Amino acid sequence: MRNTTPFFKTLTTSLLILIYSVAGAAAATFPVTNTNNLGAGSLRQAVLDSNAAAGSDTIVFDPAVFSTPQTITLASVITINPATGDSLTITGPGANLLTISGNNAVRIFNVSAGDTVSISGMTLTMAATGAIDNDGNLTVTNSTFNANTSGSGGAISNSASLTVVGCTFTNNITNGGSATGNGGGAIFTSSSTAMVTISDSTFDGNRQTVAGAHTGGAIRNRFGTMNITNSTFSNNTALNGGGAISNGENLSITGSTFTGNSTASALSDGGAISNSGGALTITSSVITGNSTANRGGGIYHNSAVISGTSLSITDSTISNNTANSDNNTTGDGGGLFLTGTGSGSISGSTISGNSVGGTSSAGDGGGIDVSLPLTLTNSTISGNSSVRNGGGIYATGGSTATVTIESCTIVNNTAVTGGGVNRGSTTNPVNLRNSIFANNTASTAPDVSGSVVSQGYNLIENTTGATITGDTATNITGVDPNLGPLVDNGGPTLTHALLAGSPAVDKGGTTDLIIDQRGSIRTFDNAAIPNAVGGNGTDIGAFEVELPVVTGVASRKVHGGAGTFDISLLTTPPVTECRLAGAGGTYQVIVTFANPVSVSGLSVMSSDGLAGGTRSVNGAVVTVDLTAVADAQTVGITLINVNDGIRSGDVFIPFGVLLGDTTGNGSVSASDIGQVKGQSGQAVTAANFRTDVNVSGGSISASDVGLVKSRSGATIP
Repeated sequence: MRNTTPFFKTLTTSLLILIYSVAGAAAATFPVTNTNNLGAGSLRQAVLDSNAAAGSDTIVFDPAVFSTPQTITLASVITINPATGDSLTITGPGANLLTISGNNAVRIFNVSAGDTVSISGMTLTMAATGAIDNDGNLTVTNSTFNANTSGSGGAISNSASLTVVGCTFTNNITNGGSATGNGGGAIFTSSSTAMVTISDSTFDGNRQTVAGAHTGGAIRNRFGTMNITNSTFSNNTALNGGGAISNGENLSITGSTFTGNSTASALSDGGAISNSGGALTITSSVITGNSTANRGGGIYHNSAVISGTSLSITDSTISNNTANSDNNTTGDGGGLFLTGTGSGSISGSTISGNSVGGTSSAGDGGGIDVSLPLTLTNSTISGNSSVRNGGGIYATGGSTATVTIESCTIVNNTAVTGGGVNRGSTTNPVNLRNSIFANNTASTAPDVSGSVVSQGYNLIENTTGATITGDTATNITGVDPNLGPLVDNGGPTLTHALLAGSPAVDKGGTTDLIIDQRGSIRTFDNAAIPNAVGGNGTDIGAFEVELPVVTGVASRKVHGGAGTFDISLLTTPPVTECRLAGAGGTYQVIVTFANPVSVSGLSVMSSDGLAGGTRSVNGAVVTVDLTAVADAQTVGITLINVNDGIRSGDVFIPFGVLLGDTTGNGSVSASDIGQVKGQSGQAVTAANFRTDVNVSGGSISASDVGLVKSRSGATIP
């Protein structure tokens, strides 16, 4: 027999080597069992073991030790450096249970270039050169960074990929010298290839403290792309620029709030955000109650640093921010200071209650100081103030710095000159279209100051001090727009509603906007109000009046002793009324609105042209008593000029009448007869009342069956 033993020995050895190799490359879990700085069971040793092992590893913390709050105090930095292609996940027990301290002497973690690391569930504190220096791919989740300090990036210094989710950054400090472009009390990003994503996180009380070129109380995005969503920035401070954030490249902010942030030095800019040279996009965010000692109480944007970079603000609120001019004669832009060569756009936003102030008389642009090309659409500029020029908007700059204002409401602003809008230059064009300028206050030119170009359909209450060229024939002047207060009228931001009788209703003309500031459809053209010559029936300003909101429509009848039952007509298509008319063909329709209304008149149409009716109003409920309504036809009720104080217009209510159509399908058939037969003898309830077609006696009977049989084959023409 042939000897095969050597073959099997070789095969077995090879398999064992293969199995060992696979096992060696498998992920491992390293437990931390004590709070020592180093040695067996320490966090440092777990990281060292992971660095040495092949595979993607996890470090966990022994619940027998870390079920109560524990602190690990480090004597030197821990460097995380998994093998190429591997990763490390450090899963802490919770930020309330694990604190890792640098003891005001050392950094906590280094993440090496190319490495993928995830850290969660811990508090990092008292790091002397920043809590984490990241050159790899770092994700930090549900962790707290508190009282860390560094020359740049008190909590995290990043040059690669950083993702932050559900974290809290408090009282971190950047205290470096005057190195150009550095800073960031909490986070600093330094590479043009860096990508940072921050979500659901809080930044509070972080600081940039040293005079010089450092900026960014909470974040300095010097280079790279940063996306921030659903996060809060409060009470962060910068001695120089950007109380919360200083940006130098690409920054996108969505669904976030900035409040109480500030800058302090005489030449500092951007109480909440300073954007010098980067592209800035802000969506669905609130920037309120921030301040600066120089320019841009809410936002400072300078696109001249990198030519052509853009600004976009959508569906956001910029309110109650302050630029104080006491320390610098150029303190401007209480809400926003916008300059440079790149374009800007603001849409669907409210800029209100911002101010340029102080004891000096210097300072322009209570709401906006702008010297770049800007398009402002569907926005409200209200209640801003300036100690000098442009309570709402101060527009200056060269011939290319065109400011276009379309479908905006600019009211209740205050300045010495140009309470609403001040064109501060003789070269920059300012275009006005379909916008309201009213109830602004100034010693000179209360609503509009300087030479502006009308593109038609504006309402300018007071034209004193304004030179208006272009299409002036469609403008309305010398009248109050009759606006409501700045309140929540629906949509993402506060607005001024056009009240009943406003001269701005249906007198506009805009072709490129299909919604108003709230997101309501443009155009709602009230047929009872003549349009402006050449106009399309849209409303002037940021608010489009719509119909009062109907919450219920019902045909009501009393079913003997069983009580009153309603058939809802607020359906598409409307359900038919299948019950017998009262004497003289009477039916009663109840219309319920969201708010109390007034109604000027009633019109009733029917297929035979004979139906009529009367109306009565009790708060939000309108009762229509119809007469002479014949069977098998369509009836249309029009409530004329319904007005709830904000919305107004004619409300049309169609429905069909077909006796015996208990199934509501527009015809009487065997299915209706069968349904009534099946419920014959039952008491009338909310579940079966449609089958009580003769509405008498409080029960379903043979007479109901007979009545439906007699209508078999009937339809609504």
